[in-house]
Amino acid sequence: MVLAVAPVPMGWLTDKLGAKKLNTYAVSLYSLAAMGTGLATGFVSMIAARLALGAGEASTMPSNSKVVRQWFTIQERGLATALARSGAEAGPALGFPLVALNL
Repeated sequence: MVLAVAPVPMGWLTDKLGAKKLNTYAVSLYSLAAMGTGLATGFVSMIAARLALGAGEASTMPSNSKVVRQWFTIQERGLATALARSGAEAGPALGFPLVALNL
């Protein structure tokens, strides 16, 4: 739910704060929310932790797009975006089977 709405304000914050600063804050929020998920003692605290996790994760696409636009030439942007997106998709695709196998 948060990931459907939050990228718009995160894109605005990326423009206001800069991608580097916003990513610092977003990764910190995401990390604290992930720890909060493990510390949740009930339904409400679990939902709050998961909403915070989604808010931290929502900055990924706007800030990564800005980084690619600023740091790469026009000729390199397609490959940079493809590598970033494929890594984001490959992580869960490879991680879930490993977790299921208890490796």
